[in-house]
Amino acid sequence: VVLDNLRASKTSLHGYCRETTPYFCEFAVGATTYRQARAPDVHVMPSQTSVFAGAHVAEHNLTTHGVTIKTDRTIWSWLSKRRYKTGLVT
Repeated sequence: VVLDNLRASKTSLHGYCRETTPYFCEFAVGATTYRQARAPDVHVMPSQTSVFAGAHVAEHNLTTHGVTIKTDRTIWSWLSKRRYKTGLVT
């Protein structure tokens, strides 16, 4: 699960006093969670591309609309070769 534009300090998963994310808390019991995750860029598109391509922004250079990356450079390609089925909801 990748979330964008959500302040971690406002989630009950990360200690917020109100129960704001009960389902994430339940999900986190059997998952790996991170307390010090950082975005590779200040903008959504290059940051998410880095996550899904496993490359720094300077490597994939996807910083403006209309630019594409090679599909074999994505996590979906890697998983597909290992017979995983993937999906994306945005």
